[in-house]
Amino acid sequence: MNISRNIFLGLLLVFSLLHLTSCSEGDTYDEQVEQINDLVAKNGWVVSEIISEGVWVVVDAPGGSDKPTNDSSVKVKYKGYYYDGTVFDENEDLSIRLGNTIRGWQLGIPKFGRGGKGKLLITSDKGYGESSSIGIRPNAMLVFEVEILDF
Repeated sequence: MNISRNIFLGLLLVFSLLHLTSCSEGDTYDEQVEQINDLVAKNGWVVSEIISEGVWVVVDAPGGSDKPTNDSSVKVKYKGYYYDGTVFDENEDLSIRLGNTIRGWQLGIPKFGRGGKGKLLITSDKGYGESSSIGIRPNAMLVFEVEILDF
């Protein structure tokens, strides 16, 4: 009787852990979407476009008519921060091939022309995901204020 009870309790524990794991992944994305919607509402930002359900684009100034591609080497000024406002990175003059950046940048930066300015609000699946090896919080929604200097 104790063996079958222990097996039952063990299986119950396994199923409970599986359920919690699957819920937390969905909840994490949903929480990030809530954070994005909160920032947009709180700051009065106007979202120009939502790309791939993971990148919100706020265009403050569209810039020129030519747009960079993933093959472009872009020169950008940016500040990256979390929902709570903590800045995790900023650069006045970064030059990088757009195709070598996070997916959120690859999708969002081409919405701006030379001289364009705005914000990219990115869910973690289009950012750094679960990776924390480079100092970014795991599963964090990211906000980037960007200005396209050249490409």
